[in-house]
Amino acid sequence: MGLNQNWDNSKLLFGCGENYEKIYLETAKLNNDLQSLLKEIDTQTDVKALFKRAQELSTILREGNTLSLGLSSDDVNDTHAMALSNTFTKLNSLFEGVEVKLNCRLAKLSDEEFDTLCTDEKITPIAPVLKRRRDWVKEMLPEEKELLISDLAVDGLSAWEQVYYSYLGEQKFTLDGDEYSYSSLEQKFCHGDKKVRDAAFEVLEEVLSEKETIFAQIQGSIVGFRLSTYQKRGWTSPLKETLHQNKLKETSLRAMWDQVEKIKPKLKLYLEKKAELLGLEQLGWQDLDAPLGKEQSFTYDRACQFIYDQFSSYSPKMAEFAKMAVDNRWVEVEMRKCKRGGGYCSDAPLAKESRIFMNWTGTITNLMTLAHELGHAFHTWVLKDEKELAQHYSMNVAEMASTAAEAIVSTAALKATDDKDEKLFLLAEQLDRAVAFCMNIHARFIYEENLCLQRKLNPLDAKSLNQMMIDAQKKGYNDALSSYHPHFWCSKMHFNFTDLAFYNYPYTMGYLFSLGVLEATQDNFEAPYIALLKDTGVLSTEELIQTHLQMDISKPEFWQGATAPISRLVDEFILLLP
Repeated sequence: MGLNQNWDNSKLLFGCGENYEKIYLETAKLNNDLQSLLKEIDTQTDVKALFKRAQELSTILREGNTLSLGLSSDDVNDTHAMALSNTFTKLNSLFEGVEVKLNCRLAKLSDEEFDTLCTDEKITPIAPVLKRRRDWVKEMLPEEKELLISDLAVDGLSAWEQVYYSYLGEQKFTLDGDEYSYSSLEQKFCHGDKKVRDAAFEVLEEVLSEKETIFAQIQGSIVGFRLSTYQKRGWTSPLKETLHQNKLKETSLRAMWDQVEKIKPKLKLYLEKKAELLGLEQLGWQDLDAPLGKEQSFTYDRACQFIYDQFSSYSPKMAEFAKMAVDNRWVEVEMRKCKRGGGYCSDAPLAKESRIFMNWTGTITNLMTLAHELGHAFHTWVLKDEKELAQHYSMNVAEMASTAAEAIVSTAALKATDDKDEKLFLLAEQLDRAVAFCMNIHARFIYEENLCLQRKLNPLDAKSLNQMMIDAQKKGYNDALSSYHPHFWCSKMHFNFTDLAFYNYPYTMGYLFSLGVLEATQDNFEAPYIALLKDTGVLSTEELIQTHLQMDISKPEFWQGATAPISRLVDEFILLLP
């Protein structure tokens, strides 16, 4: 009998599992506790006690979010799960208010009082986090104004994101007499037939063009709310918040993009060779994910064993963890009509576990996705016994952990086959990812940065956004394509997220971090890697790499090492060609 393909959520959130009656009792209690803490912050003299209580409630909230997400992912038609998601959206907003007040309370402490607080043995492990928060408050508006912004965002900024999801979800795309959602139509761009890709792209652009005015109003409202808030705070750079969220300096971000520009000619060469293999003069946007070679198939059981074996060659602890996660049913892979698409990993800190969600169709892409999500879960596992605030790592290092795990497996898969067509597929798959991270996401960053700058001057109509997107894609892809996707800003949900600005570039940074870390730890991976992961919730991004790899990410050397494997992949791909 094979591995179980369904997760077990029965013990999450104090054993609530799928019992909605119990879940709503817990959410009601959590709501009352958060409301009480909000009031207590103003009168409680023991700051340490306040942070202890806040961390306890944060742990419960995170696990509740994971359970809620799991229930809605299991069955997209579950109205109870949808209602529960809305409940947790409100609870998350309430907790944001708690954090605003707590951070302001920190800022009111004298330097001497703050230093004394940080000497407490229960606070010392999170002292760098508290200092970063204390310093951040000085960049914000007075407490009552920040709380007002947080309150207004529930039915203002955050609501626009929900409108976007609903509106995109309502769009239907008719192709050859069949009706598709956006996510199902998008899969057509991986089809081997050029005519299918072209037809899907034409339908996509046609429908989005008809609806572009509403999409422009949604995106304009999100960016407008965010920029108005920045202006009130006196911030001049639209990057200020995202850099804080990723514990990153702008010099390091710019250093990364500088090196990305230098690897683009090599990636452009790959795109040219790919076009030749597909019988095209030049790739269009819709051809970027067209398959090459022959894809292996993997059963779920075989894929899990392959991952255990490859993780073991780098880190026996990673391999042991992956087997434990699968055996203990932290993973949901069964294909069912009612399930949502995509994949994710979400943590359950009360249970000291994670939950991985995906749909298994037997492809090598599934294998890579599972490795990716297990990388996230291993990161969480390494941090499970740390203080709650020390478990909150930023997105750029989160993607490092997942992409490193994926890189380990993809490299092994390439070495494990002697079949030329299978090698071609695997090399193309890795290089398509490099193109996505270094060209597509760079185009997104260019677009979003320009969007913020232009939106400061005037509201932008759909035609302006289309042109900005085409210009960004031409620069991002080094003019390598014959056609571009002007309405990409409509279809890519990342541009319409409201809790994180500039959502996209951390993926590129995490990807290059993973390559850089693997490059720098070839002879001794496990110990320094785990030590690095343990510090991700506390240290800044620069401090992490400096402490554990003795490298400066504001300088080009680290990024040169990180892009070197990409260059080698292109060379290997070309050598494989006739």
